Amino acid sequence: MTDVVIALPHSAYQHMADIVTQLEAAPVRVWVALGFFDLALYNTAIEDLAGIPMLDLSASALNDVQRLSKRAFDLLFGLLALLAAVPVMGLLTLLIRLEDGPPAIFKQARVGEGGRLFGMYKFRSMVRNAEQLRSQVETTTADGSLVHKVPNDPRVTRLGRFLRRYSLTSCRSCSTCCRAA
Repeated sequence: MTDVVIALPHSAYQHMADIVTQLEAAPVRVWVALGFFDLALYNTAIEDLAGIPMLDLSASALNDVQRLSKRAFDLLFGLLALLAAVPVMGLLTLLIRLEDGPPAIFKQARVGEGGRLFGMYKFRSMVRNAEQLRSQVETTTADGSLVHKVPNDPRVTRLGRFLRRYSLTSCRSCSTCCRAA
């Protein structure tokens, strides 16, 4: 073992010093995974304070009035952009269905502000059974890491390459649809 990751809930942080002290003599690197969801509402940055790296937590960048204004702006302009994009989206849906059959769109879970899960819809850029074919492209690096992103991934459709090149699908890297590097 070369690494130890300490991932405690915020309520157990008082035990961290004891754990780190017990690991001092061991030939391991100690990592601390801060509670992501506890810090999601803060702007975080690592700053140098008198030569000591410190985690800078700033309160949310928006007050209530600004947050409401931003929400109204997002909804209004999101709706206008959606109306303008509907013809292009319809055409892409038709082309995907013609090339590889339905479904043309799939849903993927993402994590939003405050750790809230939401569904994101994306145009499908891979063949329908891409997950079953994943073992054909997976490789293992020398350090044992699993790599499932390969250049010229055979699972990506012809139209999918076009969609990815011009960012017409929001797919980046995920367990459902792996972007060719």
